[in-house]
Amino acid sequence: MMFLAFSCKRSLVYIFLNLIRQMINEFSETRPKLAELLYQIVDEIAKNPESYIGKDISIIINQMRYEAINKEIDAFAKKWFIDPEAVKYEIFNYNVIIRFHIHSYNYSK
Repeated sequence: MMFLAFSCKRSLVYIFLNLIRQMINEFSETRPKLAELLYQIVDEIAKNPESYIGKDISIIINQMRYEAINKEIDAFAKKWFIDPEAVKYEIFNYNVIIRFHIHSYNYSK
């Protein structure tokens, strides 16, 4: 009986995740890079839904966004021989090019 309950819960999770994928697909028309990030999160949840119980998805999304931003900052700093912390300071305090990096970053790297 417990297996049946677990199976039903898992089926509901997959139905829910498929609905989310459809919404992300619509969203991807205007924000393709962010949609790629969201697809990655949904795929991770599908692999192990139990590990996401009780977690705030907005925190997970922001963590992944900042990881992607930091990866771009590090690549930029390495290319131009600049201290990554100095680049972060300029970006976050002067909002110089962060929008460009967020929208142009290839999250699938």
